[in-house]
Amino acid sequence: MSKKDIILAERAFFVKTLKGLKQAEWRADTLCAGWDVEDLAAHLIVRERGSIPARAGIVMPFLHHKHDAAITKMKQIGHEKMIAKLEHPPAWVKRLPFNVIEFYVHNEDLLRGKLGRSRVISDELEAVLSGFVPQLARFAFRRVSGRFRLVIHDESSGETHERSVGKHSEASPELEISGRAGELVLLFMGRGKHAKVRASGTEEAKHLYRLADIGI
Repeated sequence: MSKKDIILAERAFFVKTLKGLKQAEWRADTLCAGWDVEDLAAHLIVRERGSIPARAGIVMPFLHHKHDAAITKMKQIGHEKMIAKLEHPPAWVKRLPFNVIEFYVHNEDLLRGKLGRSRVISDELEAVLSGFVPQLARFAFRRVSGRFRLVIHDESSGETHERSVGKHSEASPELEISGRAGELVLLFMGRGKHAKVRASGTEEAKHLYRLADIGI
C-alpha cells in the first residue's frame, strides 16, 4: 500500500466508523476534551471546508469562537450529509501528507473515548507514522518547563531520536521514551494519558515529564 493510499485509508476508516454508529453513539465523548463524536466530525469538515477565519480558529485563540460557531452550524445539516462531506472532500485536501496524522489521531480519539473500541494498526501505517515522529517531537515539548536530554525509541522503525528540551549540558537529566510509532504520535499530539508508551530515566527528568504539558 502506498503512502497516498494509507492517507486515504485513514479517512475511509473514520467514515466507516461513523456509518456504523447508533444515533446515541454520536453523543459519546471522545479524547478531545469537551467534544463528542458529532463535534469531532464537524471539526474535520470545518477544517477542510470552513471559512478562513473558522479554519484559522483551530490554531489561533482569538478566532476560536469562529471555529466553534462553524462547528455548531455544521452539525445542523444532519449526520448523513456530514458523512458525505467527509467521504468526498475537496480534491486539494485528499492526499495532504499531514492528513494521515489528523485522521489517525482522530480515529483513536473516537475509538479510545466512550465508544471503548480498539483496532490493530497495520505495519504500513506504523511505518508512515514513524516518518513524523522526529518532527512532532520537536514541537511537542516546547511548553515544558525544565531542561533534559530526550531519547525517543521508535519500536516500529527501530530508530532512536535524540534532542534537547530546554538548554542542557552533559550533566542534564535524561529521559527515554519508548513505544510504537502510533503511540508516540498520540503522546506528541497531546493524548499522553491514553498513549501506550514507557518512560525511564533520571528521577528529575521523569518528574519534569509527569508535569509536562506535552502536545502540538
